[in-house]
Amino acid sequence: MVDIEEVGRRFERLPVGARSASAGAAACRPPAAVRAAVDLAEARSVCVCEECGARGRLYRADDVLAVRCTDHAEGVPAVRPELENVHLTQVTVKGRLRVVVAARYDYDTDAFVRIEDVGPLSRGGVT
Repeated sequence: MVDIEEVGRRFERLPVGARSASAGAAACRPPAAVRAAVDLAEARSVCVCEECGARGRLYRADDVLAVRCTDHAEGVPAVRPELENVHLTQVTVKGRLRVVVAARYDYDTDAFVRIEDVGPLSRGGVT
């Protein structure tokens, strides 16, 4: 069983905090399947216009971040194109070890594609 502890809003992303309700050392971390679902939900939240639900991207206007489609966009894109839809995701290896990897969220397939070479991404994110 998993308890959702928190759903918030940070940098126009939808962060979700969850933990396992079972006893023991694993109680502080949700199962891998839940973590994967949360990662996808957070990624989807920065791809959907807050006004109409169409496909969107993160914009900055007067120091306010908002996800908007081209019809509702105000301001300028907030993320450099090479960093758009890039997320750090947790992957469980051999059922126990949790590793953080860089992955790009693909809206069309609703899946993460692992980024092998993160060198070009290391120059910053939100503008």
